[in-house]
Amino acid sequence: MDASEVKRTLRHLPRTTRALAEKAVHGSLEHLQRLASMAHELRPHCTTILPVFFVHIDPARIPEQITPEVVQDIMRAKWSLIGLAELLHEHLLEASTGGALCAYVASKWNLLYRWIPFFYHHFLADTPSAHSSEIHSLVSVTEALKVTLEPMIALCRTPTGGPALAHSTIAMHETLMQLWIIVGNLEERDITPQYGRPSNEILAQFRLSASTIVRLFFVPDVPHSKFIQAAGGPLIVVSTLLKYLRAVAAELKRARKSFDPDVVSAPHADACFTFVLSSSFSNCVRTAHWISRNDDFIQEALISRRSIHTVATCIAQLWPNLVRVLDHVSQKNMNEGRDELFHGYDYILFAILYADDPVAITCEALNSRLLESILQTVPLHYGLRLESFWQLDVELLSRIPTLLMFDRVLLAATKSLSRIAVQHIDVHARCDLALWNGWSHFRNTVAWYAAIKERVAERPTYGIACCGRECKVQEGDFELFRCSGCLLTKYCSKQCQRSDWKQRHRTLCSFLKKAVPRLAPLIFSRPNFH
Repeated sequence: MDASEVKRTLRHLPRTTRALAEKAVHGSLEHLQRLASMAHELRPHCTTILPVFFVHIDPARIPEQITPEVVQDIMRAKWSLIGLAELLHEHLLEASTGGALCAYVASKWNLLYRWIPFFYHHFLADTPSAHSSEIHSLVSVTEALKVTLEPMIALCRTPTGGPALAHSTIAMHETLMQLWIIVGNLEERDITPQYGRPSNEILAQFRLSASTIVRLFFVPDVPHSKFIQAAGGPLIVVSTLLKYLRAVAAELKRARKSFDPDVVSAPHADACFTFVLSSSFSNCVRTAHWISRNDDFIQEALISRRSIHTVATCIAQLWPNLVRVLDHVSQKNMNEGRDELFHGYDYILFAILYADDPVAITCEALNSRLLESILQTVPLHYGLRLESFWQLDVELLSRIPTLLMFDRVLLAATKSLSRIAVQHIDVHARCDLALWNGWSHFRNTVAWYAAIKERVAERPTYGIACCGRECKVQEGDFELFRCSGCLLTKYCSKQCQRSDWKQRHRTLCSFLKKAVPRLAPLIFSRPNFH
């Protein structure tokens, strides 16, 4: 649609808005900027105004170098893309207009996708050109992120062919993965406050947009290796995922500290920001889960960098923030927030089932207050569990007891039970029958293993042969002292124990302690053990 056709479509607009849009179509930077900044006022006319912003997004005008002669074209493209981004941001979540806008953006993808790399390379990449000072005075970091991320979000959310179109544009893969990394490295001081919104909220919105795009890229039907390569390798992907998750945890912690129950300033804005953080958390966890399922190296790299602790901490901090804005959101939004938390449970359960060291993972999760979170994230008054996805907390409660024979897991579980008893957290689970039954079984199993451990501590000897290499004492009716480290080797005297320690057991003890559960000697000797 050329400029003349766009002008004809503006006839039904109010007189003032039509005059402003016509001057913007003619290329007036002042009027184009004004039109872009009043997107929230153009809600009733969004489908009519949208073509105005595509008039000046002509790929033929993309310059190879930035010179004074092309500055006007760049500024027109900038304000057109900003207007497009603001209009999309206002309507993207509305079912009535959001789908139509996204479909329109997808139909104009051949115009957009050439400008996105241009703004990325010149205003965001770490390789500035000789005109860097002049360039960055034209477009700020905040503006560059807005014009690159928002159109991509609209494309990825187009139900018919949008994600496939993004996947098929090979030239965009590296740009978008590098954008994701850049946003992960940004700090609040890099962002300019706009429209009364503080820097941290704008940055959180950018993180949500970038993490959404990347999550939609890592889908089951598309090989993920090319996106990992475009990002710079698996370790870059791991570190960036953790940066996003830790940023969410930091924002949640700050929100809880700054909350004043006596001051209700902007409850709707507070609720929106909380859901931005919960959606970012969900995007990152789902991306980590999917990549881990297909790449063992990335799975272990994430776990070795304490991803389990980070995820469990986010869950523990996110739910109280969701409950705090409970009176200002709908039942649907609250259930969606709880669903996003359960993606964290899904990731932790997957790690326990398939990682190399489930004992260490379980201990890390328990020490990060996973049990407390499970007992608190109940459906409240929003009904029963309707989907199998909502059974993940119960499944975690049934899976952890299989590892209680390991002393570290039993110790971490016992400490969690003590904290829960002091704070009376388990009362929350009484309103959910499935969760209460799972919790009761878990608590009884921990008590049973703890009782076994106490009985083991009261039996320091075993009536079998001495393990000393040079000892000639044979099996008899006398008792032998066992090693307090591994609980497996037995000696007839301290002398034999010291001698064997120097010869071989100093090296073997730690391996035996890790390889064999500390409670195994007594459990296996039970009369009813099969």
